[in-house]
Amino acid sequence: MEESFVCVGSIRRPTSEIRRRAAGLAEALASMGISRGDSVALAARNGFHFFEIELAMRSLDGYVVPLNWHLTAAEAGYILRDCNAKVIIGEPTLLASLESVIPPSAQRIVLASDVSSPTQSYEQLVATVPSKQRTGSGLESSIIYTSGTTGHPKGVRRLPKSAAEIEARRVALNQLYPSRPGARALVTGPQYHLFSLAVTMTYFGAGASVFVMERFDPEAFLEMVATHRITHTHLVPTMMVRLLRLPKHIRSRYDVSSLEFLIHSGAPCAEDIKRGLIDWFGSVIWESYGSSETGAITMIDSQEWLERPASVGRPFATGEVRIYDAAGNRLPPREIGEIYTVMRGTPDFTYHGNDSARDQVGRDGLIVLGDIGWLDEDGYLYVCDRVKDMVISGGVNIYPAEIEAAILSHPAVVDAAVFGIPDAEFGEKIAAHIKPSAPLDEPTLLAYLRERIAPYKLPKVIVFQDELPRLENGKILKRALRDPYWTDHSRRI
Repeated sequence: MEESFVCVGSIRRPTSEIRRRAAGLAEALASMGISRGDSVALAARNGFHFFEIELAMRSLDGYVVPLNWHLTAAEAGYILRDCNAKVIIGEPTLLASLESVIPPSAQRIVLASDVSSPTQSYEQLVATVPSKQRTGSGLESSIIYTSGTTGHPKGVRRLPKSAAEIEARRVALNQLYPSRPGARALVTGPQYHLFSLAVTMTYFGAGASVFVMERFDPEAFLEMVATHRITHTHLVPTMMVRLLRLPKHIRSRYDVSSLEFLIHSGAPCAEDIKRGLIDWFGSVIWESYGSSETGAITMIDSQEWLERPASVGRPFATGEVRIYDAAGNRLPPREIGEIYTVMRGTPDFTYHGNDSARDQVGRDGLIVLGDIGWLDEDGYLYVCDRVKDMVISGGVNIYPAEIEAAILSHPAVVDAAVFGIPDAEFGEKIAAHIKPSAPLDEPTLLAYLRERIAPYKLPKVIVFQDELPRLENGKILKRALRDPYWTDHSRRI
């Protein structure tokens, strides 16, 4: 069997070369003072460097802090200060854009082959010859910062691990992203996000060849699957919508029969969208549910989902899910409440520099992260919405995710955000901001929705716009849409 490799664009590097470069980088970083527990920030688009830096920092028992390169300088600066980054590695233009917020003590490494002092060249550093083999002791991890839709983001940092915890986590990841030597995996999302980063490193570690999309494009995705006979990949629901909105004559050009495993996560998925993808790709579609704090907790395959539409599955490995009401009482099946989860026996986490925030999200050894849902009698989880997104109109709870799913099922819609806005009589009413892919008017959409959701759930305000503020990980920035409506109004948090 040929040696596995990583492919970015038209360039391939054998796995052995990736590991050699990572060892050289680890040696260079150690000479710059990086040691156990230190943080190195990365400001870059998808590429080989994610593999190499992750492996280097694992061997040093340090932390990689991948920065979302869409952040403003002020937002990135907060993260750099909060994680106390001793080194920042980045593309030249991104480093230049962050120059004013990089801490004076942080050393800079530029992703270029030849640069002048005081910025060091990444390509020169990876050529360093190691003086000794570094394997690390298992502390390694990334610090992933939450999206920060309310206040400053929090850095999710894994706590030191025992050998048993490391093994339990390895078993869970291999079950979540099953792979094998000789597999050909496709990374579709931004590697600064936990979902894509976990997929990237799990497939790489399992001996698969990994192809990395520099940015997602639906037809380019199909072309890569067909050309490279991709066996394993992942998507977020917005990508699924874009794939299904491709004209049939384009979809029919590409053979996707090589796919063995496709997992989606990151945001709720409309039933019609998921059913359409199963009809197209076959029973290779899996779904997972979790968070940056816990990792994935539940998963569900295509057949289970067809039998239980809208479920995100049952806990796998050592996962556990419970539902509690606002008073802290554990709820029985089919009662809606807050979702608490844990993957027992695996490394715990804290929020970097904010242990008190970690304490606030725990109960009975489980973690709550603001989602509302319920369990059926067989332990399958159904997620209704985020606590902060739930709308209370006239005393009735309304879950925008359900309305978004109905809107997204319309063939002329590619993106939608539903949220509550002020209403003098009912307290709140439903607003919907929608990105159409074809001509669509409000009466037509409302007629379509009346056949799918109850009248009290129908949007009272509908806005059509060219783009919605959505992150690449699938999460929509509702705050940017919602806040203007609440100017000069008090509202619940």
